[in-house]
Parts: sequence; structure tokens; C-alpha cells
Amino acid sequence: MESIYLNLDTIITDELLTKIIQRLNLKLSKEYELGCGTHGCAYSLSNDKVLKVTTDLEEAKFADEIKGMKFAYLSEICEVLKIKGRELFIIISEELESL
Repeated sequence: MESIYLNLDTIITDELLTKIIQRLNLKLSKEYELGCGTHGCAYSLSNDKVLKVTTDLEEAKFADEIKGMKFAYLSEICEVLKIKGRELFIIISEELESL
């Protein structure tokens, strides 16, 4: 598992995150790192949204299919984008409260 996280660190760099934030005119929350999983990392935005950068094409396709729909137990997907020239995707969703 450790190698997966190291691989993500080389793919989703601070420089890439900064470029995404600037290009999309977003602002990170004070404590913005929510965590990383097998295929991506999630970051808290200041507007009660979450920015996820993922390498998972199927996750991005599913998020795009349900974009704008309301569900009782899923966060609403606001935007799904592909990073040009890379197999990376951006998913912006509403931030849910933790229990």
C-alpha cells in the first residue's frame, strides 16, 4: 500500500494542486487536506465544497453521470473535469458534515 501513496505523491503534487486552485478560481480551507486513498486525494474548499483529484476514470464517469442529482446519502456532485494531457480528473462536490 505504501507504494500507492508514494505514487500519488508524485502525480498529485503541491504544484499541480496550486495550478488547479488558481485555474478554477477556488480557495482552500484553512485545514484543507482531507486525505488520500488508492486513486486520489480530497481537499476541503472554503465554500463548503470538496475538491477531489483522482486517477480513476470510472469514478469520474460515475460522478459525471450523477452530477447535479440529489441523493439522501451521497454528496451532490457539482463539477467533473479532466486535466488536459493527463489521466487525472477533478471532482467538485458538496462537503458533508462528519458525525
